[in-house]
Formats: sequence, structure tokens, C-alpha cells
Amino acid sequence: MADALDDEWWLEQDVENRDKVGEKRRRKEVDVRTTDDHNADSDTKGKTKKKQKKPKIESVATELDGSKAGDVLWRSFCDSTAGSLSTLELEDIMIDSSCCLLDDSTHTGVLAEVIPYLSKVIPHWSGNVAKHDRRGDKGAPILLLVSSAATRAVDLNRSAAEFKGNCKTVKLFAKHMKMSEQESFLESHVVHFGIGTPSRILKLLQNGTLKTSRLKYVILDWTWRDQKLRRMIDILEVRGELINLLKDFVFPLAKASKLKIGLF
Repeated sequence: MADALDDEWWLEQDVENRDKVGEKRRRKEVDVRTTDDHNADSDTKGKTKKKQKKPKIESVATELDGSKAGDVLWRSFCDSTAGSLSTLELEDIMIDSSCCLLDDSTHTGVLAEVIPYLSKVIPHWSGNVAKHDRRGDKGAPILLLVSSAATRAVDLNRSAAEFKGNCKTVKLFAKHMKMSEQESFLESHVVHFGIGTPSRILKLLQNGTLKTSRLKYVILDWTWRDQKLRRMIDILEVRGELINLLKDFVFPLAKASKLKIGLF
């Protein structure tokens, strides 16, 4: 019996097969285009992210209410020493607002605010300098200004020139002088205004060449942020020296009413 198929059935089958193959190819092409478009979008987003600039330091500037300096300082100290000091040790050095220089201004760390701030919290600076000169104590400043970096200390020192007047300044950071040179300078000069970093100041206090016998003010450059947007208390390699400086020297003297602490 003859087949029921037309004479050219195989031609129709070939056409059908070609149509199926063509449809598969079109689907693959669509999938490839979709994947390429997705990858292109991802690349574009990635490039966009890379091009985003870091926020300027000024745009994330820390603001500090000058009237709350004491609370801010003690709370930050406790947070930074959590677990490392006992309750008894904390009680021995605990400070309150009476140990601090308080004012009604908002601090942001802007250099233009240095002179207004110092003039407000230390109104009798020239009188302190004159009295110190009469005593003639060497290596014993009246004021210590502590910052996280040498370059920032240089900027602060320059900005405070009008406030300082003719007083003798000693720079207490590594990039300016060797430690042996700073020791010799302190041993042979009457100084009024000391400015530097926690590490160098702490070492000079520990070896006795930097004296606290006439120290009345310690100002911490608290609100300024470095290029990585870190405050002095945030920088791991600085925080340890700062905590030891406060714990071993500054807080005990402040608690004994021998000096006042300010946060700029």
C-alpha cells in the first residue's frame, strides 16, 4: 500500500526543521544581547561608583557644643577604654564639667575659629605669660595644644599667632625636631605655649623634660578630621597615646584643679 504522504514530504520537513533552528538562534541572540546590556549597565554603574568623589572634610565636619565639652570628653574616654580600666581606676581619674573650659560657641575645627576660641576661654593670656617670665621655670609651658598630626599642628600654630603674641612656643612633634633636640630646648628655655602630637608630648612628659608644674590649660584639637575623615580619638595609632596622656597626666591634674581642659 502506498504511503499517505505527499511526494515532497521531506521538503516540508526540512523547512520545518530550519524554522526551528532559526528560532533557537534568534532566542540565543536575544539572550546574548540581554546579557551584554546587563553587563554594560553593571560596568556603567561600577564606573559611576568609582568616579564618585569622597565627601569633602568640611561637609562632614564635627560640630561640638562648647557647653558640653566635659560630658563629651569623659564619655569618649570611657568608650575608648571600655574593658581596659576597672571601675575603681575610672573613679580615680573621673572628671566633670568643672575640669573643662566651657563656652557657648559651636566648635568645628576651622582654623579661623582658633583665635576667637582661645581668646574666649583664656582671656588673661598676656598676664599669664608675664607672670611665667618672672618665675623663669624652664620646660614648663602654660598651655599645651594637642593635635593628631604634625601638619595640622603647624597650621594651628600659625593661626594662633595673634593670640600668642610674643610668647615662646615649643613645637612638640616628630617632623620638626628630633626628640633629643626638643629635650635640650626644653631644658634650656622658658616656654609658654607648647603644641604637638600625643605621642611626642607623652614621651617628653614621661622622661621629665616637659614639665607640668606651670601647666594651666590643655586644649585638644577635638573636632578636626584628617584626609580619611578621622578625628584624633578615631585614629587607632594615635588613640592609645592620647588615652595614656589623659589618664596619666591631664585628668589627674584637672581633677586636682591644677589645669583646665578645652575641646576645640
